Amino acid sequence: MVTELIDYKAHEYADAFPFFDENIDDLAADIKTNGLLHPIVLHEDKILDGRHRYAACKRAGVEPRTRSWDGECGDPLSFVISQNVKRYHWNESQRAMVAARIENMQRGRPGKDADLRVNREQASALMGVGTRNTCSAAKVQRKGTPKLQKAIDDGKATVWAAKDLCDAPPEVQDRAVDEGTVSKEAKRIRGERRRAEKETEMGATTETVANAGNGKYRKHIPSAGMAIAYKAVKLLEEIRDNDTQRKQAMNYVAKWLKDHK
Repeated sequence: MVTELIDYKAHEYADAFPFFDENIDDLAADIKTNGLLHPIVLHEDKILDGRHRYAACKRAGVEPRTRSWDGECGDPLSFVISQNVKRYHWNESQRAMVAARIENMQRGRPGKDADLRVNREQASALMGVGTRNTCSAAKVQRKGTPKLQKAIDDGKATVWAAKDLCDAPPEVQDRAVDEGTVSKEAKRIRGERRRAEKETEMGATTETVANAGNGKYRKHIPSAGMAIAYKAVKLLEEIRDNDTQRKQAMNYVAKWLKDHK
């Protein structure tokens, strides 16, 4: 039974944290037996803390008790973070996702400095993660599918794998989540990216070596591996349409690249 209650919306600070719908039935059963032990905290007529308790009350048909936020922790955002950190054991990826959500939110004491905004460094510090992790989480939230984002919120995927996977098409992302292969698929994508970068680098270096015969680029060839590079240059200077010589020269270039990767 779902009872009709005042339809409270969640505050944006509360919605920065994951919501676990699978826990509601158990919580509703406990509330039905023992009542609501901790009141739902409101701020600006929205739920600041207690989204799960509110949903459980509705499911159990119990009228929830509420109270207004009374200034704990100095500002509402700090209060929400404190309550959630105490209540749950978030992993680093989950905390990074929260940090990315609270970045650029307004933060401050009502009527005093409420127009202040949270920057990336502050958001990261509040959630105890590095700014690079927050940056990765922000990318996932921009490009990742809802299913991929939920997998991180649920602790089933890492933000480090997801930041690479979210470069793939949506159907690839969702299939990886369904099959539990997020890390494997992310590794494949990273490998393809490295191979493409390697091919681009080799093409640029080959062009440089090919032009070194006239002295234009000779000074830019690193001293390490110089002998191999000059062998390639020597052969390239003699090339007309001799495919055998061209192939041999390219082998020298490839070895030079391998030695200096």
